[in-house]
Amino acid sequence: MKFLAIAKVLVPREQLAPHMPKEPAATLKLYVDGILEQFWYAENTGPVFLLNAESAEAARAALATLPLTAANLVVYDVLPLGPLVPLRGLIPAA
Repeated sequence: MKFLAIAKVLVPREQLAPHMPKEPAATLKLYVDGILEQFWYAENTGPVFLLNAESAEAARAALATLPLTAANLVVYDVLPLGPLVPLRGLIPAA
């Protein structure tokens, strides 16, 4: 299942600095493990991830391994994604 995870930084950016050296390696581990499929940065928000996980709980557990999340400096809104079902109406009946 696919999930969109949108970061919410809970502290001033300066407080993130001590944890930042470990964040890229932890993020890349999720990528290499096949959990993190794509990642972006949104201005005034922070990281935005496309995750592949069995459930929302599994996606949150994976995000909890990131140093900024583990230190309670960042939280993620985790949104399940699925097919755009209304498009079925555009497919002619056979």
